[in-house]
Amino acid sequence: GATPDGTTCDATGHDPRCTHSLYGREVGSLTELEQKLGPDVDGGLVFTVKILPNDYNATAKKSGSGSRKVKFLQGKDYDPQTSAPKPRRKMPFPVTSDDFFSSIARIGKPSVEVYGEEGYEDLWHRDVRHSVMTDGPSNTAPSPPRWIFSAVCNGWPGLASIPLEVRKIEGRENNFVGRRKGWSTLWDYERGKEHGKDPSHSIRSAGGEQEVRVK
Repeated sequence: GATPDGTTCDATGHDPRCTHSLYGREVGSLTELEQKLGPDVDGGLVFTVKILPNDYNATAKKSGSGSRKVKFLQGKDYDPQTSAPKPRRKMPFPVTSDDFFSSIARIGKPSVEVYGEEGYEDLWHRDVRHSVMTDGPSNTAPSPPRWIFSAVCNGWPGLASIPLEVRKIEGRENNFVGRRKGWSTLWDYERGKEHGKDPSHSIRSAGGEQEVRVK
């Protein structure tokens, strides 16, 4: 249960009064998760998440300056008492890098991984020329990879009940006069599906300090 104000609870993600977040949890059966996610088609609701650097509040905690020294997060959205984002903010929902990437599960396999695991016989059956001679391949291709974010994000329990597919990660940085540049794609689903690069590759692609968001 949870207290009326939601600050104390033992049912994170189950009691709507609870405002706690939960990351890095076990997702259970990947097969059930894939069935719950449904087919890979365009459409559906789009949620956005803001990925904060793990040290986004290091200066604030060290100097005791409250929310004035927090990076990439507005002061009104930061709780200096808990040294964490306030729960149930509006989109994009704030979450630290470690919390976000520890809450991602992959279903399916990228083609490069499938080919690396296959032996000579499997490659022979998947060869197009051989397929023509034998009325098609003898085995079916595995499902392409999809990356699922499963968490009680920023204290919103309703988000835990639906699997959220990571489709794109974008970043932007300040230019020389302190203004924000436009958003650029650091990772997207098509790139990950083809080359087998998971969403955490976006952080290695960012370089320097950038504001990062996920769709």
